[in-house]
Amino acid sequence: MKQLSYILIICLLWACGETSTQSNNTSDTSATTTVNKNDNDTPPAKAENNLLDHEKFLLKYPKNWKKSNKTNKAGELANLVIEATSAQDRFRETLGIFIRRADTQPFTLKSFANIIKEQLKKEQPTAKIVEEEMKPTYFEVEYVGDYKDQQMKWRQRAWVNGKEAFVAIYTAGHDDFKAHEPEVNLMMNSFKIK
Repeated sequence: MKQLSYILIICLLWACGETSTQSNNTSDTSATTTVNKNDNDTPPAKAENNLLDHEKFLLKYPKNWKKSNKTNKAGELANLVIEATSAQDRFRETLGIFIRRADTQPFTLKSFANIIKEQLKKEQPTAKIVEEEMKPTYFEVEYVGDYKDQQMKWRQRAWVNGKEAFVAIYTAGHDDFKAHEPEVNLMMNSFKIK
């Protein structure tokens, strides 16, 4: 089930192909709900953090998350998985870091945000965006949807650096999403492009 979740998410991000990297100059008049997240949210003080030092980025992650060796999905640079908390866990929450490269002109946050939202509409038409936020350094969107027999929730945060865009995708069962939010905020807030 976890692998199918990743495949669905990858399809959402990369289905448009490289031809979608051109800037969209049309004005967006749709309503936007902002996310009121504290950029300083951290897990409890007792938690110690590991450092994921990739050739493209740095990211801190709590000790109860483990780096997975399975990063064979298109564009996936790293994958972190939370330790199972009980035998009844149907889904282990994950944080994947992906890269997308433009063939033509560099990305802007606005153009890449439009790519993400268009891919969601196209590839997962039943998904509902519940929150989105544009900050000076990143774009973030949360959405919900059904996957197989389970309600899921995702958060994507995207950063751009010229012709490269980086996306962190948090995937969780709908009911478990909030339980790990402080840790996910820590990880996403610590992300630095090299």
